[in-house]
Amino acid sequence: MIQADADLAHPVIEYLTEKALPPTENSVELALHDLRCLIDASARAELLGRVRAALSGYGLLTPLITENTTDLLINGCGAVWRDQGAGLELCDLRFTDPAETRQLAVRLAVSAGRRLDEAQPYVDAQLPDGVRLHAVLHPISAGGPVVSLRFPRTTILPLGYWVDSMPREFRSTFEKLVAHRATMVISGATGSGKTTLVRSLMVEVAPRRIVVIEDTAELGVAQPHVVALQGRLASAEGRGLITARDLVRQSLRMRPDSIVIGEVRGVEVLDWLLAVTSGHAGSLTTVHAHSSSHALERLELLAALSGLSTDFVRTLVIQSVDAIVHCTNTDGRRRIDDVHVLNQNFDRRLHHG
Repeated sequence: MIQADADLAHPVIEYLTEKALPPTENSVELALHDLRCLIDASARAELLGRVRAALSGYGLLTPLITENTTDLLINGCGAVWRDQGAGLELCDLRFTDPAETRQLAVRLAVSAGRRLDEAQPYVDAQLPDGVRLHAVLHPISAGGPVVSLRFPRTTILPLGYWVDSMPREFRSTFEKLVAHRATMVISGATGSGKTTLVRSLMVEVAPRRIVVIEDTAELGVAQPHVVALQGRLASAEGRGLITARDLVRQSLRMRPDSIVIGEVRGVEVLDWLLAVTSGHAGSLTTVHAHSSSHALERLELLAALSGLSTDFVRTLVIQSVDAIVHCTNTDGRRRIDDVHVLNQNFDRRLHHG
């Protein structure tokens, strides 16, 4: 027998995982016996609690998850950061053993039906409760396992919240854009409220038929008029890939009044732009950008990836998108910061309609 001074949680967890044993008092006792470790009663109780926490739900992260939590991040060094709507803050909790971080990441990936190991050292998946998991292991992450959890915000804010949040000079224009079912691109940085604003707008255009296209289901507007489509990554054998571009094309056969893409990141923006020019008023998408002008540049760049000329792409964007609405997050409050009307014909309708 040896006296156990070091943290035994990891070897005990490995033992229970390998033998598929539940984290009970008896199984932990058996693990300690087979590992030839001796600890006193108080240490055993603390160990049992740590093992149970690590092998269920979000493990040691569970106490950090509140209704306001939007992101939890574990860096390679074991530091844990949390965002509750006001930006990232360093938590007191820290993962001291990289193996413990890896174990959590692998277990969460398995719960999403995905593989995470040396042969497949990264994963981007949605967990059964809707949380988005991204994890990277060594050797891709040289400093240790990195885990990112994005918690969905299902709150649907009334449109009045957004109207009250924006500068007064934009309020009338924004209200007219909504009333005329404008096609809008919602821009902003991570956590600025882009997805939350899209939810508000989708409810506002009810009961028109909306087809929603996402890589990972985040919008979560459970309305009878909403049809949700979700992309799929390729299998380990490289088969079964379904892209946002595939889904935009499928959506055109589903008689949509509006087409919503959760976020455009590539050439699928070209298919969306072409689709919305054919009469799908009130279509929406989001794009990461620092400003409305930057958002316009991003749309043009993504569409140009298809090989089309810059002039054609710029004309297509201006003819397809009625306005860009830019969101920011200031001191934990999400708000509309800018409303930029692109389509001059639509601009004339706003001022004369």
